[in-house]
Amino acid sequence: MGVGSLLFFLLFWRSGYLPRMIAGLDIFGAGVVVVVAATMFLIPKRTNELKLVGLPGFVAEVGMALWLLIKGLRPRATAEAGA
Repeated sequence: MGVGSLLFFLLFWRSGYLPRMIAGLDIFGAGVVVVVAATMFLIPKRTNELKLVGLPGFVAEVGMALWLLIKGLRPRATAEAGA
């Protein structure tokens, strides 16, 4: 899931559909999810504590969802994609 999200947000970063700050926070959050998931396999006794480290990814996902609901996609980026 983390690798898929990382690719998804990387495409948002490169396309310009979202502001770079939101896309960058989402890329960071997805990277944290990948690292935390791998660490949970190595240290299974600390799974509950490691779940808290994924909080930036959750905040980034919610922020992106709210941005898309409130502001939508940038008109310039959608016009360039259609050309």
